[in-house]
Amino acid sequence: MGNIIENLLNQIKDRYPTERIQATKQRLQALWDNQTSSNRMSYVLYAMPIKQSPKLTDDMSGNERDLITQLQAILEHATWSDDYVPGLSPGINQAMLPAYFGCTEETSPMTSRIIPVIHKPSDVYDLHEMGFGSETLAGKMLDKMSYFHNETQGMLPVYEADLQGPFSVASQIWGIESFLMALYEYPDEVHHLLSLCTDVVIKFAKLMRDTVDNDWIPYHCAPAVWLPPEKGIAYSEDLLAVVSPKIVSEFIRPYCERIASEFGGVLLHSCGSINHIINELNQIDGLVGLNFASSETNLLLLAESADDSLVLTVHNSPVSCNGLPIPNAIEHIKLCKSVFRQSHAKILCQVFGGIDMTPDAVEQLIISSNN
Repeated sequence: MGNIIENLLNQIKDRYPTERIQATKQRLQALWDNQTSSNRMSYVLYAMPIKQSPKLTDDMSGNERDLITQLQAILEHATWSDDYVPGLSPGINQAMLPAYFGCTEETSPMTSRIIPVIHKPSDVYDLHEMGFGSETLAGKMLDKMSYFHNETQGMLPVYEADLQGPFSVASQIWGIESFLMALYEYPDEVHHLLSLCTDVVIKFAKLMRDTVDNDWIPYHCAPAVWLPPEKGIAYSEDLLAVVSPKIVSEFIRPYCERIASEFGGVLLHSCGSINHIINELNQIDGLVGLNFASSETNLLLLAESADDSLVLTVHNSPVSCNGLPIPNAIEHIKLCKSVFRQSHAKILCQVFGGIDMTPDAVEQLIISSNN
């Protein structure tokens, strides 16, 4: 197994020389610093189908198999001319932080859900903290990040694991429907819980960073976008899509600003439309960007309303809302490029799942003046 990993790492080192990675980071740094004057829109391809499956054996652990598969995907990605910075993704487990407070996960062949531990409002004052030991879900994720870092001898950075924000974690601990009602009926208890969850988000993010000796990329959706560490961290607040502007101001903004102050900034991800709350999001001190799908949020309207300082990292998605179309890869690129050219918005176009074009043709599509 060691020979397989070593061979793949040597090939990756050859295909991604230091000069290439530094040039990509310089382009993206200019984007994040609001200093870019390029006519070329930034773009990243992600989850491209693997052309040559790596050799995996039954005696390999799950982490070994995942590492080798990711290394193969990174190697094959080298043929593209996008703004991808190679790194390893530890994965997704949205139960990690709720489990810190004793929640368990119920799974079925099609889905899973987190079993709440708050049954009455006063329970928020008696929550037991389980910690992040190696036997916990979060501890296992940290072990995986450590394994990736050690096996590759720090040659590749490790992307942030899927990180849910305080509002999302609190809703899972309380139960989503009950939590949303409690915003109006028990605001003091909600704020107490949100404060606890904010502490845990900060603690876990620092543990992720320390586990890989600060060699991480604090971005997770998707783990293919380079976010300069000094710009902060990314996390998800998927319930942004279903709450009012007032709720954002009262129950999301203060805790987002705490995290931004701790890390130097925050990029927020939402599954679902954020058009209706963009004015409130603009008011968040330390917000550096927003991540969403072009099939869920109206990109053109958001670009018109979003603060010019924000980077909009926009992906295509197989789900839709508000009657928005589900664009294929080419349609998505054309939409992002149109908004990029017609507005002051800083766009980073993320393309999921493959595209039926050659690398040169994609690059030409990105830089061409027509749509």
